[in-house]
Amino acid sequence: MVGTVSVTHWPPRTPELADRRLSLYHAGRPSPGRHSWRHPHVHGANLGVRASAYLSVGGFPPLVVGEDVALVQALERHGHRILPTDTCPVETSSRLHPEPQAASATTSPGSPPWKEPR
Repeated sequence: MVGTVSVTHWPPRTPELADRRLSLYHAGRPSPGRHSWRHPHVHGANLGVRASAYLSVGGFPPLVVGEDVALVQALERHGHRILPTDTCPVETSSRLHPEPQAASATTSPGSPPWKEPR
């Protein structure tokens, strides 16, 4: 299960950033009341993996950033079912100082970050 996140506490003086992030994050989302959104995001904060699947692909790779995306890519490569869903979001905080450029931040809109380029 690859879930979504909700940022609830933005730093003061960042309403434009919050609005832009929300707009980009929800691009392609179906109308309310429709089925679950099969979104393109991967967040280690909201990632559920069966233990046997996790172990079968070697777990999280030793990366500085993007280990969550790399795990989902490995799971997909080995034939495990990936379920991107928005039915169980988790709350997270915003960061004033971002981590190094992560794989999901460089993925083109509409392309799931766990899908490797062809």
